[in-house]
Amino acid sequence: MSGTRILAIESSCDETGVAVGVGGRRIEAKQVGSQGALHAATGGIVPEVAARQQLRWIVPTIEAALAEAACVMHIASTADGLRALLRAEEQDNSTGRTS
Repeated sequence: MSGTRILAIESSCDETGVAVGVGGRRIEAKQVGSQGALHAATGGIVPEVAARQQLRWIVPTIEAALAEAACVMHIASTADGLRALLRAEEQDNSTGRTS
């Protein structure tokens, strides 16, 4: 089946899920990065720890899903809103603020 591939990303406090869908009808690949074992040690989710782990898990989980689907992601364009968000994030990182 051919069609547009869609990269879907879902993130919660303790998991990161990534899927590659084709034509809106078939899942070609799916990967989940779970933090369950990490949070079990503290008896619950610690938001600061969870946020840091999300940053560590998101790229490897995306890469694993793309590899499973045997596809390469190319960024064709970036919307102005995303550019503004990325600039704001860079500014927050340089001042040590969190958003």
